[in-house]
Amino acid sequence: MPSSRQVYSPLTALRTEFNHAMRQLSSEQRRDASIRHVLQVYRAIVSGNFLRLFQLWEQAPKMGPYILDGLVERERVKALLVLAKA
Repeated sequence: MPSSRQVYSPLTALRTEFNHAMRQLSSEQRRDASIRHVLQVYRAIVSGNFLRLFQLWEQAPKMGPYILDGLVERERVKALLVLAKA
């Protein structure tokens, strides 16, 4: 089973890599709480739902918050730019 880090890392790269990693998971692996969390994080990023992303960051299982720290900082800057434009 891929580690959470292996699944989170494509979030910082191309979507195609993420989709490729998700296709390799079995249905049992997809039911894992950590993997479901990764999918929710991915959806939040793709949709630009910053509030949901930050909520998921706080609720991340295991070592998830540490893995997401760099990603959240980047998304926080994006969120501030969106707010400034508004």
